[in-house]
Amino acid sequence: MKLNRLFAAVTFGMLAWGCGTDKEDNAQPTVPELEIVSDNTDTPFPQDGGSATVTFTANMDWTASTDQPWCTVEPGNGEAGTVTLTVSAIANTDYDERNAALRIACGTEQKTITVTQKQRDAILLSADKQEIGQEGGRFGIEVASNVDFAYEIDADAQSWITTADTRSLEGSTLYFSVSPNNGPDRREGHIRFSYGTLEETVTVYQEGETPTLMLSQNTFSLGAEGGLIKTELQSNVDYTMTMPQDGWVRQVTTRTISTYTLTFEVDPNTDPQPRDTYISFEDKEHGLIESLNIHQDGYEAPVLTPEHELVELDCEEHDILVNVRSNVDYSISTGADWITETVTRTATTTTHRFHVEASQDFYPREAEIVFSNEEYGLTGTTLVRQSPRDAILPEKQACTVSGQGETIVIAVRANVDYAVYAAQTDWYTWEDSSTDGENHRLSITVRPNTTTEERTATFTLNGGSAETTITVTQKAGNSTGGSIDDMPHTDW
Repeated sequence: MKLNRLFAAVTFGMLAWGCGTDKEDNAQPTVPELEIVSDNTDTPFPQDGGSATVTFTANMDWTASTDQPWCTVEPGNGEAGTVTLTVSAIANTDYDERNAALRIACGTEQKTITVTQKQRDAILLSADKQEIGQEGGRFGIEVASNVDFAYEIDADAQSWITTADTRSLEGSTLYFSVSPNNGPDRREGHIRFSYGTLEETVTVYQEGETPTLMLSQNTFSLGAEGGLIKTELQSNVDYTMTMPQDGWVRQVTTRTISTYTLTFEVDPNTDPQPRDTYISFEDKEHGLIESLNIHQDGYEAPVLTPEHELVELDCEEHDILVNVRSNVDYSISTGADWITETVTRTATTTTHRFHVEASQDFYPREAEIVFSNEEYGLTGTTLVRQSPRDAILPEKQACTVSGQGETIVIAVRANVDYAVYAAQTDWYTWEDSSTDGENHRLSITVRPNTTTEERTATFTLNGGSAETTITVTQKAGNSTGGSIDDMPHTDW
């Protein structure tokens, strides 16, 4: 047993010596180990910047850095362990996406993470407005964009602004067509380019057909109490407005768009005498001038003033409104059975609605609407003048001639200039002549019919809104008849 214990002691000592010798002879340097733990390293930063974290493990001291000034990392170094870095990006003001390299080093081991940031979305237009002449035309807008944008023409301008054609996108330029503006007013339309909340607008301005400077109402009559007056000014020219110097009329509002409402305040008139003034609007370049005339009654003076002295109408049926300014009672006489009246009354102004029947007359007609007050001997008159209905009245509209041929003369009354239309043929000729402007004679010469069949010609008389026809029938060549057969015709 002593021998065994000795052997064991010796063996243990040898083992201990052997282990100690191996540890000193076989010592190795530490191998760098670096592992990225985060799983969101491919998520790009938004355009307006922000911060994100990256987690990794290292078994030795480490360092972290980026290669772009817009991207930073904190902390920049540290000791072994599990580490979380904060990566920050400032806002991207460029129109391109950008990248930065985040490098993490542990001894000889290195990891690189690509940091991506989205671009600044943009729709850049070569111009934000277009001035187009009255005649219309084609224009192009160059578009620079890093997004898939859409464009739309405002609904109220789609009737006169259109995409030029299906091949309107040439490179980065969009082309549009503008129709001629046949009205006097300057008009405005918009083309909107959009992507999400991003929007850019091109405003299209087009001049009217002719220079215009026009007031919707030029004359105002007010009572002594004064008040506000309004009128619409329509203009497509630069103009100057000259106010009166007497000081009892002032402008209340001022606007600068092409068509707008002008409002003026008229002071009360404490003088028994009426007074008048005017405001002028002038475009010297085109020689245009408009005048706003203001009449104000004297204090407590009896007033009976119709708004319109003359109303001119076409031949169709109409309802007309006549405002009468009065501080006395009055009666009304229309002087014609084709004008009837209904009344709507307010505190100081009475609006009279008159119904004017459609005219079937050959000549113009007119009638006076008379407003009268016997107590003060006041009279106001509005003259209603109505145009005639366009008329072409032939003496007859159909006739028959013999096969031997003949010349027929048809009297025609007309209150419009007219032309005669008929098919070109060799078996008749015609001539229209005027005797006194309103009375005409249509002479039709029919040559002999050498055929055995009846033949017909139609003559169309057309002028203004009126049109009528005359039918001439010629019997066959073997017919013995020769008289003109009058058909139903217009009574004279």
